[in-house]
Amino acid sequence: MGSLATQRCKNHVDREAVARCMSCMDYFCRECTTEHDGRMICKHCLEEELTQQQQRPKRHLVRGFIGGIAALGSFTVCFFIFYKMGSMLISIAESYYERLW
Repeated sequence: MGSLATQRCKNHVDREAVARCMSCMDYFCRECTTEHDGRMICKHCLEEELTQQQQRPKRHLVRGFIGGIAALGSFTVCFFIFYKMGSMLISIAESYYERLW
């Protein structure tokens, strides 16, 4: 393809292209593009992206639940390790002080 100045809109051949869709990489006129999340995108790609975003919340809920379980498990393991280390240190201190008397 050539530069943007020589391109025509994919949907309206009689109009000059003013932007290139960052998803499908086709050229479009002002009527056919919009800015979404800081990038230019055509209406068709925007509709597809929004449809996919509507299906994602269920996945995020499951990931959040699994992340919460992992955090709770990590906390439990760390608590158990520190509890055992503390118990061991206390028993060492008792035997040390018993030998002094």
